[in-house]
Amino acid sequence: MASTARIGDQGVVNSFNLFVDTDRINVTGATQNRGDETMLHFEGNSIMAGDGELIRMTLISFDMFNNFYTMDRYNSNLRFLHKGGRTNVYLQATSTTGLGVADLYMPFKNYGSLADIGLEFAILVAKQVAARSLIDVDASPKVKITSMKNIYKEGSTALSTVSIISTTTSADFATAMDSGTRLTLGQTSNKLIDITLDVYKADGTTSHTHGITQLAIQCVDSKGDSHLILGAERFDSPYIIDGMESTDDIGNSFTVTFPTVSSIRIRGYFPMQLQSDPYVYLRCDLTQSGGLETAGMSNSQFNTSSNVSDLISSDIFAKIRRDTAFCTYNNTADDYFINIQQRKVSSLKLYLTDSKNRAIGQDTRVRTGTAAGWVENENTNPDPVSFGQDTLGNLSFTCVIRVDIIKTSQVTKLETTPLPLPLPARKAQQGVIFGLPDFGMAKIGV
Repeated sequence: MASTARIGDQGVVNSFNLFVDTDRINVTGATQNRGDETMLHFEGNSIMAGDGELIRMTLISFDMFNNFYTMDRYNSNLRFLHKGGRTNVYLQATSTTGLGVADLYMPFKNYGSLADIGLEFAILVAKQVAARSLIDVDASPKVKITSMKNIYKEGSTALSTVSIISTTTSADFATAMDSGTRLTLGQTSNKLIDITLDVYKADGTTSHTHGITQLAIQCVDSKGDSHLILGAERFDSPYIIDGMESTDDIGNSFTVTFPTVSSIRIRGYFPMQLQSDPYVYLRCDLTQSGGLETAGMSNSQFNTSSNVSDLISSDIFAKIRRDTAFCTYNNTADDYFINIQQRKVSSLKLYLTDSKNRAIGQDTRVRTGTAAGWVENENTNPDPVSFGQDTLGNLSFTCVIRVDIIKTSQVTKLETTPLPLPLPARKAQQGVIFGLPDFGMAKIGV
């Protein structure tokens, strides 16, 4: 049996375009507005719907420059844990079980190939291995990346020519970064990261026992999505014990083995990828728009208790594809719209997030820093700084929203004969005061 829609024939009563440009929005509008989060006050131009009408907003177009990196604070974190070696050396935390712990960040930037990401990952881990290996009698030991399978061509020897020290960067591997050596996405490869590190004495040529008995590299869920980039297992284990963060868990997101007493091999489980989130999400504060989303898309804080429902009310207006230079959407079939349940709209908040409702590249709580991350030593000092990319810089967007007032039903009102106007007092006396016609006669002189 055919069903009938709740809303029958819909007709557009009124329609107009709303043009938005958030560049300098804190100067031309409210001072608290930002390029990626703005509150529009309609004031005398409030949008109103009458009886039997609703307000529908449809995104016609959206444009912004892609001025944020594919590797940022949400997909660059790694937790390094080890036992053995120099157990008295820690970067951030210690425990009674002799476990060394450090939170690391890969450099924030755009990466052109999986080999570029793999090299930065290998350098980051190699520096920690050098710092935690048993001390050489002459000086601190050195570490070399002797193999990077699947993302560099077999037989590449340039990797093993550079000794990793505290100041080593990917620029020191200029020969290894040659396009003829690294594998790109179009070339044959299983894209599984497979790195071997070898520890040497201070001379850089004599093998040295590192003394590390256990090593774990964790892509912790509460820290972001680095597991998606590196093809590792997401680490979901809780860290809060008695109100304190536990550092005694040696679980691993990679397969870590020790082929020799002086070498360490690290392998991923799944294919690597260049970015973790290919979309930007435009959201609004009109949460009663009728849309739904999976619970994880509104959860900016991870490792929380399970949601009772898989689906919740959504404030997502649209999802916009991130291209190399732009984030652009042009309406072709009214894909993104919201039906507003309230009769009057006097303000509208628009803001940008990633797929998990986090401010793009910024601290979600205070929205400071830059969408690209931070500058200068961001991987060793990841505290937000007050660079105003969304107020004084180039983080802003433009969009066009079509506003329609739609007639959804014909409202029928109850109509009755109106009560007659009361008679003047001199006439109202007839048959009212005394109830008899003789006594209700008009008085003399009236």
